[in-house]
Amino acid sequence: MPVYGADLRRVLSRSVEKKPMAFLAGIGVTTLVQSSNATTLLVTSFVAQNLVSLTPALVVILGADVGNAIMARILTFDFSWLSPLFIFFGVVFFLSRKQTRAGQLGRASIGLGLILLALQLIVEAARPIT
Repeated sequence: MPVYGADLRRVLSRSVEKKPMAFLAGIGVTTLVQSSNATTLLVTSFVAQNLVSLTPALVVILGADVGNAIMARILTFDFSWLSPLFIFFGVVFFLSRKQTRAGQLGRASIGLGLILLALQLIVEAARPIT
């Protein structure tokens, strides 16, 4: 995520001092990037550069796995009604503030809305098969 890349690195590097915070950072970063693998690779690069010791890194990775499970559970709910809202507000923010962080978040919102729309269309197309 180019919008939050540096912020994610800063959050991870600051939060590994205490184990509960490292665990929550793993959950939070995985929730944002939607990938426990990306979080694991980020933490692994910190360990390789001696920025983080091994024990807090393992706690962050455990948090990333828990965050991945939480997001999988959340995504089982029907969010198809959010698709038009994400697309609408994303277009409004992106067109009004292109070069700002709000504009970039609008771009991400458009993408999320289109993903939700595509998932809804796949479910509807597969209904006769099932």
